[in-house]
Amino acid sequence: MLRYLSAGESHGEALVAIIDGFPRGLRVNIDDINRELYIRQTTYGRGERSKIEQDKVHFVSGLRGGVTTGNPISFLIPNKDYWKDSLDCCDGDIRLKSVYRPRPGHADFAGVQKYGISDARDILERASARDTATRCVVGSICCQLLAQVGILLYGIILQIGNAKIDIDFGNLDTSKSTDIYGINDSNFATRVVQEIDSAKKNKDTVGGKIAIIAKGMPIGVGSYTSYDTKLTYHISAALASLQTVKSVEFGDISNLIGSRGSNFQDCIYYDDFGDIRHASNNAGGITGGVSNGQDIIVRCGLKPIPTILKGMQTIDFATMTNEKNIYQRSDICHVPAACLVAKNILAFVLAQQLISHTGAVTVEQFSERLGRKNNI
Repeated sequence: MLRYLSAGESHGEALVAIIDGFPRGLRVNIDDINRELYIRQTTYGRGERSKIEQDKVHFVSGLRGGVTTGNPISFLIPNKDYWKDSLDCCDGDIRLKSVYRPRPGHADFAGVQKYGISDARDILERASARDTATRCVVGSICCQLLAQVGILLYGIILQIGNAKIDIDFGNLDTSKSTDIYGINDSNFATRVVQEIDSAKKNKDTVGGKIAIIAKGMPIGVGSYTSYDTKLTYHISAALASLQTVKSVEFGDISNLIGSRGSNFQDCIYYDDFGDIRHASNNAGGITGGVSNGQDIIVRCGLKPIPTILKGMQTIDFATMTNEKNIYQRSDICHVPAACLVAKNILAFVLAQQLISHTGAVTVEQFSERLGRKNNI
């Protein structure tokens, strides 16, 4: 079973992670991983933190000569914005400034209630989306593994604020690109910039909707036999764990509500060459919890970031009064960055399920058991 564990705080010394169960024999392109980290930091709408950090992955174990060994892979991403004097202990005194005003919509309030404390600092340091940097590294390695067997992943932005775009997923053109990750239409990019700039001017934040597509998935991954073996179960849980994700949808939900069954289902037929085809892909590539050979398409709705410059009504645990929360440095719009992260999250889940499906411990076995040519 492929799995990973991450650790680290937003302003701690570093983010770290250990990946276990990764097949032996993948030549890892570290430049590609660092490119993912760079995109995550620099998408339009990001805050001041991205100007401080210059994320680079440093592998500690699990690679030899740039090739995975089959041993646990460990890595770290150093934090330049490391609050050493605040996070270290001195004579039993933790000198980091306490946070007594929980931000609405953040983990602050639920976290302090969970532990029976009043200072939210420890909660917000770990709950921070800074941890998504580790998810990008894990997912990027998995993307490279999946590419060996012809499975390619893409992230597409569908909406930011009131700016929307319709995507023809059946004829998706991934060759175009703009300066904003996940957008390949210049007119849509212009409207997105206007939405983000408007939110910034009003000291507010803006959310949106994204789609993640996996092309080239084989038939039969996942299971219908138990709830926790369904591919939809694993994808839903993983994507819902991403900060600000409030909905996970498979396929074309817009055609679901109010549709008749005869219009929504994906009819099956033999084409002129005797190959089995589906007439549509409303299910998003998964039926009964099992991949059906079509593109996997998952949409996610992202709420606006809860850390808002103009402040929101909250309480102060120290004074037991009603106050506005204190602004913590944050983004105006995280949707393009979240689109990149979500792509890497889906890559991890698909790699995990495919490794379990094949039982492979090497990249060569992985390719052979999927009946695909190894592209190493």
